[in-house]
Amino acid sequence: MDSHSDHVLGTVVVVGGCGFLGFHIVRALSQDPACTSVVVLSRQPTKNLQDGVKYYSCDITDLDKTQTLLNEIQPRAIMHTASPMAIDPTAKVHHFYSTNVKGTENLLICAAEIPSIKAFVYTSTVNVVAGSPHVNVSEQQPLWEQTSKTIPYWLSKAAADKLVRASTSEQLATVTLRLPVTYGERDNQYIPAQLAVYRKKQTGVQLGDNKNLTDQVYAGNAATAHVLAAKALLNPTLARGPVAGEAFNITDGAPIFFWDFCRVVWRAAGDTTELKDVKVIPAWLALQMANVTEGLNWITTFGSKRPKALNRLTVEFCLRTYTYDISKARRVLGYEPEVHREAVMKKAIEWEKTREGGVGGW
Repeated sequence: MDSHSDHVLGTVVVVGGCGFLGFHIVRALSQDPACTSVVVLSRQPTKNLQDGVKYYSCDITDLDKTQTLLNEIQPRAIMHTASPMAIDPTAKVHHFYSTNVKGTENLLICAAEIPSIKAFVYTSTVNVVAGSPHVNVSEQQPLWEQTSKTIPYWLSKAAADKLVRASTSEQLATVTLRLPVTYGERDNQYIPAQLAVYRKKQTGVQLGDNKNLTDQVYAGNAATAHVLAAKALLNPTLARGPVAGEAFNITDGAPIFFWDFCRVVWRAAGDTTELKDVKVIPAWLALQMANVTEGLNWITTFGSKRPKALNRLTVEFCLRTYTYDISKARRVLGYEPEVHREAVMKKAIEWEKTREGGVGGW
């Protein structure tokens, strides 16, 4: 690193630093000489803990508590990764808005009022972009409006994405990073879901013709992007273009067919199903099955719950293209992702085995 950028990060607060992505960001910061100390704010700072990091219990929907802690810490930058899981079956609509919108608003209020805070990096999602499919989507495409009929998680993240970028000022530089499906060790969403498919011996079924490309991002690459973005906000000479008030797509930059990526996980877990033995359900039939399931579910629950597995949203995700242009991140931030999917998956599966204590059908 150039001498003029030594310690450019100073003290960094990672909100949600005990989560899956938060863990990888905290680790990246801890290993970076530009960062003098890492502090984590978490509702329950009990898991994914790392040496040399300070942890505080904090609910960002509590403005007074958040202000008090940030005043005490006096960070130079905030990285905000906290959010309910998109697929959390216990999360209600108000939970998404409480954390993703109100919590983000509270952090921005604090950042604007505390002079030490100069940079704010927000972990957004590529799903803030309206419509489907997403084919090589750039950062310029319109986001969901709050009147749109789509899932609350996407709407709340779209509102926060807009809020963060609109809050950039002379005193505070902000940026949003839009991530697709994120994978790696300590993943608590995608890999566990695929392992459930493997354990139920369902890897021999495929929906659609597998011609839909999808983008993902390794959590280590996402963490690198967060660090690069924070440095660029604090020292704009490190960037090759504007960063403050901007959004950046962050992926591995290596699209893969949907079912091929699933099979990377299944193979790492030990699956030996051969492609010639895979039963392919045509796309039209899969969608029809999802419609029937949702219809029956609506009748039995009066529309209060969505079926967990075979719902239309999940089926469409298996069938449609979701790819994103990261040329802006490469050019402006100098972001160069490393792609080692098989090695990462093996490591992630081993971690999952250890977490489960060797039980659970291994």
